[in-house]
Amino acid sequence: PDAWYPTVQRAMQDLLPSAYDIWFADEQHPRVRRWRYSFANLARRCALWATEVGELQFSIPLREFLATVTEGHVKNHARALAILALDRIARLDIVTATRELDEAIPHLPANSVLGAVARAARARCRLLKGDPGQALKDVNRAWSQLSRDSRGGNLLAQHAQPDSRDYWMLVDLLMMRYELVRKHDRGLESQARRDLERAIDPSLVFGIRRVPALAFRGRLHHLVGDDDKARPLLLEMRKIAPKTLLERGGGPNGRMDVPTWRLIGLRTLQDVLDPTTDAALLEEIDAEVRALRPL
Repeated sequence: PDAWYPTVQRAMQDLLPSAYDIWFADEQHPRVRRWRYSFANLARRCALWATEVGELQFSIPLREFLATVTEGHVKNHARALAILALDRIARLDIVTATRELDEAIPHLPANSVLGAVARAARARCRLLKGDPGQALKDVNRAWSQLSRDSRGGNLLAQHAQPDSRDYWMLVDLLMMRYELVRKHDRGLESQARRDLERAIDPSLVFGIRRVPALAFRGRLHHLVGDDDKARPLLLEMRKIAPKTLLERGGGPNGRMDVPTWRLIGLRTLQDVLDPTTDAALLEEIDAEVRALRPL
């Protein structure tokens, strides 16, 4: 689709002659190793695209391949396993995801974006298994370790930019932290809310990353009981309809309009709308949620 398809097509054309040349070569031959690297890089790019547009039935096998080819390379293998686990969680394969995260996390720096996201993902697994207390401890630890060396302002912007998927995965971490704090540690509620607002609000006033920004801001308004403010933000998010895959994804022209973020907004909107006066609209939104839900 768009510019992505010809890029992959060219990469495949470059790989095919190499595959023929190395068919009978030794596994450790430099040409074989270069070919394996190029093929893995292509798989990585395809997996990223598949994840961004919600095609997890494609991204998970590709990421399983990447986890296999990185075995023996501790850091790369840990990264591959952690990213694979994130896609598994989206499909609620919690048992496998937990096992992969347990293997990966010891090798991921706690003050890195992926390290924090992986630790928050393990917290989400604990929450889905019915252990909110441990989930809160894990997500608080993930955030404190990431922000330990940060100073002032929007701490997330010191680790990632709003035009990146990393940024919004960290916002998702903060949202989970806030929801857990509201139920289990009210003394931290105001600080958790401020951290979340600092992360979301800059993207509400400029730029094109409005789908995740509106989804998370609308959800925050709903959680604090201000549905009058939540409703227009979530309806605005729903009206944004990118026409191309490049618009849906990231990059300089992307809107980060990927199923993960849109589902957060739509599911919150289902809770905000009135089942009597908004019955027809709710039916439309129900259909949109079913279409976006991972297979």
